[in-house]
Amino acid sequence: MDIPSAVFSGGTSVIKNRVREVRKQRGLTLEKLAEMAGLSASQISRIERQDRGWSVESLPKIAEALGVTVAELIDTSQVWVAAPVVGNIGVSIWASLKFNGTKNLPTVRVPAAFGDLLVLMVNGSAYYPRYLDGELIGVTKDSRDPADCIDRECLIGIDGGQYALKTIYAGTTPGRFALGSHNEPMMHDRAVLSCRPVIYTTPASAARP
Repeated sequence: MDIPSAVFSGGTSVIKNRVREVRKQRGLTLEKLAEMAGLSASQISRIERQDRGWSVESLPKIAEALGVTVAELIDTSQVWVAAPVVGNIGVSIWASLKFNGTKNLPTVRVPAAFGDLLVLMVNGSAYYPRYLDGELIGVTKDSRDPADCIDRECLIGIDGGQYALKTIYAGTTPGRFALGSHNEPMMHDRAVLSCRPVIYTTPASAARP
């Protein structure tokens, strides 16, 4: 199955974030947040200082550690664009990705600086509490090398045109990987045909008819 484009492109290279503000609201030190997010303190510091060159792809881990969506970490003064939701996914069941184009699906406001995204809507509660029914997930339009996505949550494609959201771990066999999720058994030594990291999440309330 071909993955369609989310049909919009980012127009800026700098994005303002609220990581420091939300961290302080949670009463966390920079070092503690870094530990919870699996990042270094220097990475968190660069993000909080809004240094050029920090990667938006670090935000999902930070958002999960803080108990918010990525959208809630983005400064509202950003340039936002409308991106169509291109399909639904039941996040813990293989063969659950259904592309409907833009027919009968909403659009969502996304920061332009994130560039091209494939936006999907969660259908059902199979992955609760990680994702809620109706929550929106943005993954990279282009597939990445799975070996470069170890310990990251990604939209995974396997043989037979099946897809699911899984966290990738190193496998015991070259070219194969372990795939995990919050409430399903680990899958070991699986071949991964496509891998698109999750880089944006936003509540269902952000969708617009």
